[in-house]
Amino acid sequence: GDSMINNYEIKEDVLYLYLDYSFEFSSEFGIIDKVSEYIKNMKTKFKGTKIVLVVAGIAVATLFYNPKIVDTNKYIVGTMIPGYEIVEQVNKENITNEVINNNEKIGENKQQSNNEVSTNIEKETNNDIKHEINEKENIEVNATIDNTEGKEQIVIVYRSNGEIINLNMTDYLIGVLGAEMPASFNVEALKAGAIASRTYALKKIRNNEKLTDTVSTQAYNDNNQLRNKWGNEFDKYYNKIKQAVIETDNLVITYNNELIDAMYFSTSNGFTESAKEVFGYDIPYLQSVESNVDLNTTPYLRTIEKETETLLNILGVTNLNNIEIISRTNSGRVKEVKIDNKIYTGIEIRNLLGLRSTDFDIVVNGENVSITTKGYGHGVGMSQYGANELAKKGYSYNDIIKTYYQNVNIVKI
Repeated sequence: GDSMINNYEIKEDVLYLYLDYSFEFSSEFGIIDKVSEYIKNMKTKFKGTKIVLVVAGIAVATLFYNPKIVDTNKYIVGTMIPGYEIVEQVNKENITNEVINNNEKIGENKQQSNNEVSTNIEKETNNDIKHEINEKENIEVNATIDNTEGKEQIVIVYRSNGEIINLNMTDYLIGVLGAEMPASFNVEALKAGAIASRTYALKKIRNNEKLTDTVSTQAYNDNNQLRNKWGNEFDKYYNKIKQAVIETDNLVITYNNELIDAMYFSTSNGFTESAKEVFGYDIPYLQSVESNVDLNTTPYLRTIEKETETLLNILGVTNLNNIEIISRTNSGRVKEVKIDNKIYTGIEIRNLLGLRSTDFDIVVNGENVSITTKGYGHGVGMSQYGANELAKKGYSYNDIIKTYYQNVNIVKI
């Protein structure tokens, strides 16, 4: 059960991987690692060298795979190099409409406020994957720009409209916070968000990974998008976010003197989730912690209705009479659930049904099914709404960061 790759088939020594385009790439390591990991765990051994990534029925990129190289650091067998061909142009119209209908499914790190969905959510298309894997020529550029005294780190952003922009770190972070967190949040929560986003971006840059403007890495809105969103409060909110960025200038989060994977999400179910439960490997600073302040926030609880027939089709089962949650993780999220004698992971159900989180309860009422979820997002790292509640209680950005990430240091680079 993999949360990003739905399916695969091998035809004439080519491996076709079918990706779930609603999956939040930021919530896992890079797509290359993910594919390697998937191949390693496949029941059928793949002996070829060519892999085609397919999203919504469209081939978006080709990877070349060399199974002989073993990278022990990442526990993956095989390495990939980005391919050079786009097999077919992405049909943007179809996907855009589909994505808008499923916007609940996508806005992982992206809640503006209760019912507001970011303006650039419809751009969360296969382009992200395309940019991430193609354009190898530009990958090295990031690596050569280092933080030298008095010069601000330059960030290269691969936008979903095809533009590639260069920004200084301050302007980039203003656009990230504007896209990722409600500007009405307490300034200490925004500062914690700025430090997490700076850490996240720098780690990507140092690993020669690309930054996009969507939740495949972290969302980014330019000033026009922010004007559309904030209207006549633009100046007030822009200055508030800029203050949070400037007052935390050059601060990053480290563990054992290394930049952390500064993951974050909208709202917890009362506890954050350990990285092990979501990604399958343990990260010492991403453990489950209590965050009961989230229970008072607007995104915490949602109930949605779906037609029984729709669910039967999506899940490929004949009846929903016996739904049994077999196990939950320590944080209360569903680990495994049995439906009509088929066993799914909580993550699979979340992706298949487009749920806000893996803490869910399913109740069947004849023709309809109501599904109640607690929290919003993958649950790993910092809860954005939780951070805001803690800030309201008087926590500083330092307290907030050390609540959600264990045994870390906040240092100036």
